Amino acid sequence: MKNILTRYSLLLFCVVAAWSCTKLDEEVYSSIPADGFFRNEAEVMTNVGRIYAQMRKITNRFGAGSLDLVGTDDGRVGFRAKKNSQLLDLTKRDHYDPEDFWEPVHRERGNRLVLEPEEFYLLISKERVRIPPGYSAEMTAYDPTSGELRTHYAGFFDPGFGHTPGLARQGSKAVMEVRAHDVPFMLQHGQRVAKMVFEKLAEEPTILYGQDIGSSYQHQERMLSKHFRA
Repeated sequence: MKNILTRYSLLLFCVVAAWSCTKLDEEVYSSIPADGFFRNEAEVMTNVGRIYAQMRKITNRFGAGSLDLVGTDDGRVGFRAKKNSQLLDLTKRDHYDPEDFWEPVHRERGNRLVLEPEEFYLLISKERVRIPPGYSAEMTAYDPTSGELRTHYAGFFDPGFGHTPGLARQGSKAVMEVRAHDVPFMLQHGQRVAKMVFEKLAEEPTILYGQDIGSSYQHQERMLSKHFRA
């Protein structure tokens, strides 16, 4: 039985090999035929432009978020969470003293900041974020291979965030929740640490994020949430 299967397998192989080896008398070219290829520089530029136009449709979905490590006049650039503090009642607004929960973080020489491992920081973006009515956005890692750093624990932006028609200064600062893992991590002013991914909505919502519905962080400049006193 085994010999029969072997013979049939060899026969099948020979049939397939013979069928595949066809048109062996075709002319062999020493160069690629010019038909179908670019004939001059103008055709090259035209087609390259089409490629970049398609790439632009993809890259327009993204925007980079960098850090503001210049900070306030006294050099404060963020806050570091205390490891032990009291419970927080999320129903209370402008109620808690920030010093009970946070330690101010100040810039170092050269507008730099070294994050301690496993500490939780609040930092703010250098850029202002404006989400048009027909879009939403999410903050994701800018480059996962850049180091042991996470910058997006709560990074969803609603349609209308930072968008107020008629206002001269558009956009809101994005607060970044940052944590370094295992080893200290040095950051510099303007360093890109997050990526904004924009998604076009199926249709514009009838209610937008903003002052009309009492949104707390429209055109924000501060880092702490609404539960803490300014």
